[in-house]
Amino acid sequence: MGYHLTKSESTTISLDLLDNCVGQNKSNSTMMFCAMLSLLFYKKVVCLYLIPGHSHMTADRVVAWMKNSIRGKQMFHPSQFVESCNQINSVNACFLDHTGNDCNYFIGWGSLLAKYFKRLPYGFTHGYFFSLKVVQSLIGTFVTVRMKKQFTFQCAISKT
Repeated sequence: MGYHLTKSESTTISLDLLDNCVGQNKSNSTMMFCAMLSLLFYKKVVCLYLIPGHSHMTADRVVAWMKNSIRGKQMFHPSQFVESCNQINSVNACFLDHTGNDCNYFIGWGSLLAKYFKRLPYGFTHGYFFSLKVVQSLIGTFVTVRMKKQFTFQCAISKT
């Protein structure tokens, strides 16, 4: 969120390339978060999902390196995992304690956003291209979600 708060005023479109993992990146929570971004920060948010399978992206390689670094070790605290991962060149891991008082990030986006945005209809996860845009009309402000030019859904802001 910090990135979006500090972006340039002239940035009007957010283009996001995402892994096609339905459980993590391609979810209603992610779509509602993008709808919020289009409402607050951008004229349009575009989400492009990679074709399923091994993408051989840097992130995939780093995860493989980290798995190899802990192979055969017994670990009892996240700090041990961080220490092991930091033995790898180009990895700078850290433990984010989400239970501490000095936690600087928010968890629970799904339930918060569900108060203001509709869930996308069943089957939306079959798409690879999503364009979210704010539309002003006489009956209110909507965020439209367009998939492949064939389907448009209004992820309207509810009145609750």
